[in-house]
Amino acid sequence: MHIAIVSGGRRPTDDAVPERLLAMAGALAAIGHRVTLTGRWEAALPAGYELPPEVVIRPLDSPPTDGAGTEALLAMVPAMADQLEHGWRADPPEVAHAIGLDAGLAVLVAARSVKNLFTVHERIAVLPDEGSLPASMAGSAHRLQSAVARSADAVVARSPEEARVLRRLGARHGRVMLLPQGVDTERFAPAGRHPPHEVAQLLCLDGGRSAASVGAAIRAAAEVPEAQLVVVGGRAGDTGPGAGAGAGTGAGSGSGADGEVRQVPEVPHEAVPALLRSSDILVTAPQTDPSGTVALEAMACAVPVVAGAVGALRSLVVDDVTGLLVPPDRPDLLAKSVRRLLDDPALRQALGVAGLDRARAEHSWPVVAGRLDRVYQGLHH
Repeated sequence: MHIAIVSGGRRPTDDAVPERLLAMAGALAAIGHRVTLTGRWEAALPAGYELPPEVVIRPLDSPPTDGAGTEALLAMVPAMADQLEHGWRADPPEVAHAIGLDAGLAVLVAARSVKNLFTVHERIAVLPDEGSLPASMAGSAHRLQSAVARSADAVVARSPEEARVLRRLGARHGRVMLLPQGVDTERFAPAGRHPPHEVAQLLCLDGGRSAASVGAAIRAAAEVPEAQLVVVGGRAGDTGPGAGAGAGTGAGSGSGADGEVRQVPEVPHEAVPALLRSSDILVTAPQTDPSGTVALEAMACAVPVVAGAVGALRSLVVDDVTGLLVPPDRPDLLAKSVRRLLDDPALRQALGVAGLDRARAEHSWPVVAGRLDRVYQGLHH
């Protein structure tokens, strides 16, 4: 089957195809599909990646636009649809899998000219607490999301919360497919894990995406003086409101009366597995998390997770089995959970092993591709 994966929301300056899409395409190719990857990027691949012959990258032209953000992104939909339609005339796919609202709209427009083409849509909905849409777009974006949800042959949800939002948008009964987030269990693996540190190492990878998570992690670390917290990403000292004791200053590191906090620059994604393996506990407590990717990658490395009970984390992390969940906006309970793991090495190891088992059994890309294949095949029956 020829699968066209169309990704939206990328900036023209993003040179490389995202690793997630390459892993997804490679896993689909391994079970017999031919895959075309289309999006707003150059044809460059991240370090260490080789494309199988069944996967082809077709970058979209990105004409200059006035302004930035969601409104400018949606303004590029007509040109995106034209380019898709032109490419599909010569090589029509059987399934178009759109990722993002702009890609979903463009695919629906282009699909009108292709016979027997089914559409699968992912990440078309903004969850209520994501807050990523400007007020001027809220009403129109909701109508566009609803139009895509109602027109799709299938809609992919990454969490039960997202599935409920999609149903409220009007996705047809039986067309919402709950599909787990995928992780590369070969790159993210426990091999080479660092032995326990004299000073426990806590890791927060949310510095570039969630000031709330960083602030909560820092306030929690202040109550665990025997541990050191490493915050990756964001600006030095940019720890969000109410960070509390230990917030980085100057060069991005600091220590107060309590635990030490080090803030380091963002690292390339290929360096994240080694960073996780050198840590004892991952701490992630964003206001929302629609995918749970950070926690899932830690689980695949057998690193125990302490996470806020929001978004996809609620279903991804099984409390007291694959990690510990705490209510949002409760850094005191976050600190209590971290201390519980530090005081109980056996529990820490058990959670890490269970998280690894869950990542491999339910979230490895071959497993996710198999479930996607069943979605695609089901469209033809």
